[in-house]
Amino acid sequence: QAFLPFLGWPSAAPPSPAVPPSPFPPAAPAMTEQATSRYEKISATYVHRPHQLFCCGVISLLVLSVVSVAAGFLDQSDERERGSVWVVPDSQVTTWFDLYREASSKVDTKPTSYREREEQMRTNRGEGRMDFYYKVTDGDLFTPEHLKDMCAWEKIVYNSTVYRRHCQRNYDGLGAEATAADAPCQIISPVAVFYGAGTVRNLGDFDWNCETLEQSTIDTRLAAMKADLETMKTDDNYFSMFSMVADRSLVDDGVAKAAYSRFSLGLPLELDQSKFDTKTEWNNEVADYWTDEVTDDITDLEDTLFESVSPKMAYGFGKSGYDVDDDQHVQYGSIRVRFWIGAPDFQRLLDSDLAFTGGAIMFVWMFMWFHLNSFFMASFGMLQILCSIPLSGILYTGLFQIDFFSSVHVLAVYLIIGVGADDVFVLTDTWKHTARDVEPGPDGYTVQQLAQRMAIAYRRAAIAIFSTSVTTAMAFMSCSVSKVMPMRVYGWFAAICVIMNFLLTMSFTPATIIVHYLRFERKRCCCPLPTARAVPKTYDVTQVPAGVDASPSSVPAAKSSIVARGMTDFYLPALLKGEGRKRPVACALILIFSATVIQGAYHASLLVTPTEPETWFKDNHMFTDVNAFKSEVFYAPAPNDYAAFSIFWGLRDLDRTNFDTYYRLNFQGDVVYDEDFDLSKKEQQDAMLAICEELPSVPCTVEACVGQKTLVLDMEGSVGCWLKEMRDEQEG
Repeated sequence: QAFLPFLGWPSAAPPSPAVPPSPFPPAAPAMTEQATSRYEKISATYVHRPHQLFCCGVISLLVLSVVSVAAGFLDQSDERERGSVWVVPDSQVTTWFDLYREASSKVDTKPTSYREREEQMRTNRGEGRMDFYYKVTDGDLFTPEHLKDMCAWEKIVYNSTVYRRHCQRNYDGLGAEATAADAPCQIISPVAVFYGAGTVRNLGDFDWNCETLEQSTIDTRLAAMKADLETMKTDDNYFSMFSMVADRSLVDDGVAKAAYSRFSLGLPLELDQSKFDTKTEWNNEVADYWTDEVTDDITDLEDTLFESVSPKMAYGFGKSGYDVDDDQHVQYGSIRVRFWIGAPDFQRLLDSDLAFTGGAIMFVWMFMWFHLNSFFMASFGMLQILCSIPLSGILYTGLFQIDFFSSVHVLAVYLIIGVGADDVFVLTDTWKHTARDVEPGPDGYTVQQLAQRMAIAYRRAAIAIFSTSVTTAMAFMSCSVSKVMPMRVYGWFAAICVIMNFLLTMSFTPATIIVHYLRFERKRCCCPLPTARAVPKTYDVTQVPAGVDASPSSVPAAKSSIVARGMTDFYLPALLKGEGRKRPVACALILIFSATVIQGAYHASLLVTPTEPETWFKDNHMFTDVNAFKSEVFYAPAPNDYAAFSIFWGLRDLDRTNFDTYYRLNFQGDVVYDEDFDLSKKEQQDAMLAICEELPSVPCTVEACVGQKTLVLDMEGSVGCWLKEMRDEQEG
């Protein structure tokens, strides 16, 4: 007991003699005079004007929420016009990338011949693709029947509106005056091999009649494919175009079990990047074109393909249309097909998941109804919680001028409905408990007693809710140390939402409690009483009717909830069982919680950076692990599936003094050039040329280089070195 005053707690007082019960209501717990005055004034306001404050609160919540939404404070940001916001700006890799991109935008380092070629090709630059994968369960895929079905499938795609209008055209060998009608659509397909001119890209004059081929024709083309693939297998410096459409089993086992096709999509000729002042404007125009012109056409093709397979593909509740059989393929005729046509399935599933948000809100609302035993309290408590989000947007975007709002911020809804419901529970349960501190008279509670109850509840709940709200908000504010901007600002938004819930709970919920007491308490239906419950202003004990016992002991105790009875009747007695330090249940719980913390810390220490891409879809979804599927089954993907890297000289650093982390595309920084770099010196030219000449032969020994012996793809034009090209043009 000697240490209790030092800790701020009162020391134990000697027991008081027994005092007979008093008919007067007990006094409120001791408070300082200033605190008592403050809480009593607040509580008296809610008791004297509950209906006015309640109505003003509801109107304010709705009006401010509408203003927030109408002002666009919660509009999702378009990340296309901001750049890669999920990167770490000050990391070395990002700095190098931004340095190279910013310097490239200021100086033209390409030779004339290359620049003219790019000018011709970029008017129809590739912006999308449609990939198709074919396989059979048993036997050879390249048979007359299977090839006919493969041709019929690709005929649907080739004749679709999306491909006829938006295909990427091949301008090789065409002059500068060539139009879209002069250039054929680019395609990589085994259908071109067997029905076309014998190459993976050229369909020639094929009319897509998809007739049944002679086996001799198939054998002739297969022999050429196998010979070409065998050459690539034995010659490290040879690349076969057939490796993009045929699987490994064609050479290893002599029969093809899978094949691959790609239909590339591009931009129209009139959408020329040179017409735009900034890359941001160009990106926005491309995005708008893709959304307005291409997406609907893709959806039309998707509907056709969904109807063509057996069984038909379809969306359902919580199910994507691309959730198919376990092998991620569907049956089309005699072949099995898997495809990716650029449909926005991720966004569709994200939108459908919002239905689960509604389910979560409904569940919490029903639980509040059950716990509070009041439809009225649960409904307006949920209204307060939901309105806290747009109200937080006013502070987040309007006051603090943070204009980035992404899909990650939507996760705050799940956080807030939990935190907000807990805040409402704390205040309402504390209000119920004050019935034991302030006993009513024979005619119920007086105005003064209601104010006294609210003052006690307000003081106790304010301290508890404030403590939990501040600690939770500070936990989210710890996201400020994150170098990834979306995670940092999400933490800020979540912290604002938590504090906003605290403010609304302590300002709006008291009025709701008093209105509920006056009009809804102990009612079986939701309709309010025509008149409020009569509340006497004062209570004189000398006027108690004969035969009425007004002592506190005569007032029936409020019925405790199941949770409260479980705590008082079972949990607390179990914790206190024993004497002194010999309390087995308490000691066992301490050991269990300690072991949980230790094992959690141990497993947290084993966490490492992910080595595989995130899995966003189900295992039977067509998009899941599609890149791994291509790498494992086929010799090589299409050339534009390979990663491109750049080597640069003459750049020292990037000055990010005026860098805007919210809009990376607008300004990456000021380029700081290397003053020691001088390309007019022969030794520096020789060093650059040596790197250019060594790159094609650099070996690739990592696991990812399956079927590829060198780091750089062995194809013409894989390495672009302007100094080497200039030397060759000038003949040394």
